Amino acid sequence: MSLKKLNYIGSKHSLLSFIEETIKDEIGYDLKNKKLVDVFSGTASVGFHFRNLGCKVISNDLEYYSYVVANAAVCCNYSDKLAGLINVLNSVEPITGIFSRNYSEDGEDKRMFFTVENARKIDAMRQKLEDIKASLTEEEYLFLLASIIVSADSYANVPAIYGSFLKEYKKTAQKLISITPIHTETTKQKNKAYNLESLNFADELAKVDIVYLDPPYNERQYGKNYHVLNYIAKYDENQEIYGKTGLLKDTILSDWCSKTKAPIILDNLLRKISKKTDYVFMSYNNEGIIGHDEIRSIFEKYFETKVISKEYKRFKNFNYNEACPTIEYLWVGKRI
Repeated sequence: MSLKKLNYIGSKHSLLSFIEETIKDEIGYDLKNKKLVDVFSGTASVGFHFRNLGCKVISNDLEYYSYVVANAAVCCNYSDKLAGLINVLNSVEPITGIFSRNYSEDGEDKRMFFTVENARKIDAMRQKLEDIKASLTEEEYLFLLASIIVSADSYANVPAIYGSFLKEYKKTAQKLISITPIHTETTKQKNKAYNLESLNFADELAKVDIVYLDPPYNERQYGKNYHVLNYIAKYDENQEIYGKTGLLKDTILSDWCSKTKAPIILDNLLRKISKKTDYVFMSYNNEGIIGHDEIRSIFEKYFETKVISKEYKRFKNFNYNEACPTIEYLWVGKRI
């Protein structure tokens, strides 16, 4: 029961057992049919994990590529049809298109995010997917798109994030790209995924059993760090890009990455969530821009609060930093 995952800052893949056990300790070990909300889905590893435990999952993320991945991870079932279409996408001949011109040496700016051949292959697969879109359900379309995005990420010529590209192609970037399904699971649950700002998403929620929060915890904007994935996801020639790394002009900047705004938006979010659930769990590590004491004071306005910690290795950025230990805090709020 595995999910092909993005190489992602803040991914909770290595902490899934810790999160699961903490939740079970609080609400009981039978999670089947519990409604779990993942407000900042990111790689969707948390939502996918709890989908496989039998939860009814509602995922959300403001970044469009993350929404696509979450929809595939929690909403769509793998099928023979999708398996066949993955083969169709892999069989297309590379073509020069908007992606290769903007994010490889095929274009005037010589951006080395992908080799020319792999970038052209991504163009061909994206155009083929648009050609067959009318024959697909929305979930099938997003499943195939997510499979392209997540597979392409493993061939990118970047340290890890897309804030820069490497000046020489690393070994994984030189391999010929091949798309594999983002997962091969099925479920009978009717799950949902949204593409909303967190406060607006909270307004949309009905009563749920569990809310899980994994907000950005530093000042690095995901929209700027993963803009190339958004370009693949939207694949729109009208997207304006600029600068050495081809940033998107319509990049959304999150208040969660602001030291002054993050505490305010956390307070507003917990206030809204406290009316929708009895339990909230929030991941936030010791390097976060909101201080430990400030988080506690905000939580305690709305919930009976405790915090559980676990040491783990931080995200490793290719060969440029060490996977040093850091402390993950899981804030536990029970409605007063």
